[in-house]
Amino acid sequence: MRTRFYSILLLAASLVTLAFVASSILEDSYFREWRRHQRNYAKLTEGKTPFEPGLKQYYLPHLNRIDRCTTCHTGLLNPEMGSAAQPHTAHPGNYLSFHQPQEFGCTVCHAGQGLATNSAEAHATNSGKHVFWDEPVYSKEFTQASCRACHSSAWAGEHGAPLLGKGAKLFVDLGCNSCHKTGGVGGSRGPALDGQGSQPRAHFPMAHLDPPHTVERWQVEHLQDPQKIVPGSAMRQYGLSGDDAKALAIYLFSLRDLPVPEQMTHSRDTLDRDKPDGKHVYQRNCSGCHGEGLKDREDKIMGWRIPAVRNPEMLAAAGQDFLRKSIEQGREGTPMESWSSESSGLSKAEIQALVAYLYSNAAKEKPKPWTFSGTTDPEEGKALFEDSCKQCHGAEGRGGPKGPSLLVRTLAEMPDSFLAITVRDGRPGTSMNSFKEEAEFTDQEIADVVAFVRELQEKVLSVRGN
Repeated sequence: MRTRFYSILLLAASLVTLAFVASSILEDSYFREWRRHQRNYAKLTEGKTPFEPGLKQYYLPHLNRIDRCTTCHTGLLNPEMGSAAQPHTAHPGNYLSFHQPQEFGCTVCHAGQGLATNSAEAHATNSGKHVFWDEPVYSKEFTQASCRACHSSAWAGEHGAPLLGKGAKLFVDLGCNSCHKTGGVGGSRGPALDGQGSQPRAHFPMAHLDPPHTVERWQVEHLQDPQKIVPGSAMRQYGLSGDDAKALAIYLFSLRDLPVPEQMTHSRDTLDRDKPDGKHVYQRNCSGCHGEGLKDREDKIMGWRIPAVRNPEMLAAAGQDFLRKSIEQGREGTPMESWSSESSGLSKAEIQALVAYLYSNAAKEKPKPWTFSGTTDPEEGKALFEDSCKQCHGAEGRGGPKGPSLLVRTLAEMPDSFLAITVRDGRPGTSMNSFKEEAEFTDQEIADVVAFVRELQEKVLSVRGN
């Protein structure tokens, strides 16, 4: 009885094993997704195009990739399949004439997982499949981001990637480097954007994003409403349209950590850093906060008054040395950081070009000289400051949403006449009114206020060790 029991048990185990083997053979030989696609392709092209079934792959050691995409995308190189449905359709346009798959593969342009042989794993775009690879395949329009791996944004924008070209221009026009570094140049208020297009999905917080939770959708919606997607974000809202946000997101995706051999490179985005254009330097690195620079504005998110750095009257009174020091040293206690090569990456040539551009807008007529020579009373100045200046410049001149801080080194190094002329004449186009006209300050009262501000600067800056 025992021998018979073990014989039956062995027979059952053998049958189960055979069933598993048979199932595995059937799964591998017939039911796999790619085999089904290849059978369908063979029927579609029967008698027209020779086709050899089996796994297809491109081995690309120069790109550190292995791509098996053509295992399913069978009609990629067949021009007769132009009207066929995916995955059998031919590649659109004549792109493959210049980007041979055996040299470029597929994922260098389309992203996705080149080693995968089923759509869920290869595309990684369907969260319902619980596949979250770091490089989900790009949607059709976002594929343009890949062009920048080998081409400059401007060239690509004119040769088949218009959204990439538009996004690159928006990046400069909006002054994104005012807060974000790329290539070691830019501000530090936001994260550096180098490699932004290579960040894994887990890098992007999806808690406040409506489904579908894709990185492409995250980038677009974050650009349109930063505080909704990342509560507490200090990023400025630019009121971007959907099309502009998509174009800018595509450019951000183009900032990838993708080493491409020199022989595959057509052109690169470059800046002429030896002979910089001051206007371009300003637009790229300053306009994100200062805008056109002709009027001061309140940044409600940062809670600060952004000064009008191209105000003609201010420039005429301040001079180029004040501008250069403000740019090189920044303004402590304000969002204005140092833009020297050691901090934000601007070279001396770029700073000089920027100063020249700013100063070119200075008023041709110099302000009326300040000639007061009497004694001053800081205590009287304190009372006047508390009554007329504090509401904008904050307690003890530390700055606020309506006026900048007065306790900065560059301002402390300016002569008394600069401060006095500013109080006396105001700054047309800004929130700084003429206190001689609006508040009827006498020259004595103006001098007293300046004396009090000097005491504040000496006290605070000496405590800080400046």
